[in-house]
Amino acid sequence: ALLLFRLVSAILVLPFSTQFNALVASVCRVKIKSKQPEDITMMLATSHTLFNLIFALGVLPVCHHGVTIIRRIIPPTPAEILRDEQKAAKKAKEAAAAAKIASKEAAQLQKAAAKSR
Repeated sequence: ALLLFRLVSAILVLPFSTQFNALVASVCRVKIKSKQPEDITMMLATSHTLFNLIFALGVLPVCHHGVTIIRRIIPPTPAEILRDEQKAAKKAKEAAAAAKIASKEAAQLQKAAAKSR
């Protein structure tokens, strides 16, 4: 999944490399064609950070589609399916218990309100 993410994001950034380089240079507050070692180091670190940040934010809204694609390519094992079903069953039990407690508390509050009238 990470390889797919990196490949797609690298292909998408190629047409905007000039603008991306200008953005990195302005964030670093250096000239874009600087040859100073400390400027190059700063620009490399900043470009890596900005690249990951921009594409992570861009992928978040559609990441569930990526999961679907990966699951089709690499289907879950029976053990993973069982684990997911057990987690879902546990969450359902916890939700049912919480709903039961909430309904008891609501009934107690209604009784208390009725007595105070």
